[in-house]
Amino acid sequence: MIRLLYNLVLFVLWPLYRLAALFNVSGARAFYESRRTGAAALTRYLHNSTATHPAPIWLHGASVGEIDQALALAREIKSRQPERPILLSAFSMSVRLREIPEVDLFFYLPLDFPGSWRDLQHGQRPIAFITMTWDVFPNLIYRLSKLNIPAFICSASIGADNRRLRFPFRRLVRPLYDALAGIGAVNIETQTLFQQLTQNKQRVVVTGDTRFDTIFYKLRSADLPVAEKVRFQALQTAANKASGGIWILASTYAADDRELLPAMARLLQRHTGWKVLIFPHKLDERRLHELETGLKDLHLSPVRLDAARADTDRVIIVDRMGLLALAYRYADFCYVGGAFHHRIHNVAEPAALGLPVITGPRIDWAGVAVELKQRGGLRRCRQGLEIYGVAQQWMQSADERRRAGQIAAD
Repeated sequence: MIRLLYNLVLFVLWPLYRLAALFNVSGARAFYESRRTGAAALTRYLHNSTATHPAPIWLHGASVGEIDQALALAREIKSRQPERPILLSAFSMSVRLREIPEVDLFFYLPLDFPGSWRDLQHGQRPIAFITMTWDVFPNLIYRLSKLNIPAFICSASIGADNRRLRFPFRRLVRPLYDALAGIGAVNIETQTLFQQLTQNKQRVVVTGDTRFDTIFYKLRSADLPVAEKVRFQALQTAANKASGGIWILASTYAADDRELLPAMARLLQRHTGWKVLIFPHKLDERRLHELETGLKDLHLSPVRLDAARADTDRVIIVDRMGLLALAYRYADFCYVGGAFHHRIHNVAEPAALGLPVITGPRIDWAGVAVELKQRGGLRRCRQGLEIYGVAQQWMQSADERRRAGQIAAD
């Protein structure tokens, strides 16, 4: 039943999607091309593989945070089986495809039409498909099941208020979760929730969150490019000299802006030594222009990173990918976006570095965020006035800030 309804929706939406791609509505053309080239890359790889090579393991992550989780798993697999090929797919266009030592093919996931997966039965088949956190695709899971390729969810997380857990959705999605060979939940609470979605409750076990493995890997092995490192250090030094600090706004959307930016403008007016680094979730010119316009409407003077002057500029938009996790070490606290939009983004990275975290309301699906909130290292805010109150407290009191940061790190 779930596949039938799902495919009916897909076929109804397909003509609208193609029209949007044809006229490039909201970047639909780039999205369409990414799916087309992703399908071609996967087909080419599987057809060119031979029986003399080990069969690949296919990992999938929806967006940047889930790709980090998948990469932790890829590194572990490669450490145990160096010859095992790793395929890695992403859904969101916010993910930048790039060369990764542990990954043999990095591609955008094709759209989940029934015919998208015919080529899986030709060439060399993956020995397993592992998706991160919550992403499942009915037609792909169905095809994998028919080909006896086991499918798993790793670092599985779901909120108690998720509609899949409610009638009638739970009954509809149950066959999909029943088809999975295993679900690795991030904690006991999440394990209990996922067990409601499948008859095979013994297949749901607690395996933890690979996001932490990636965080510690980055902290051990990665560093900022020299130019960016010098720039962030200069911004930090200038803020400290002015008896202020650095506030990072991470992975923000327009929905975050509406609550966050007015509060931020008031705070910067009151605390003149503080600087704000904004890392928007999307970096296309439309989003950057939207953000800059919103800031200027509040009588702020945003600049992009390359143009930032450490002594005078106070609102800096970081318009390049790959810098956020490493920039956290120069900050005093952060706001992590997404929870006014759809779902919270990665709060584990700043927490691991001892940064207290502010978020919007939608965090219940994220076990790490919920745990941080319960312990006091994260403050969930439902409106801009609450954001103002928490940030005001942390800007005003270094002791309060450090106390919350220590809780987050522990």
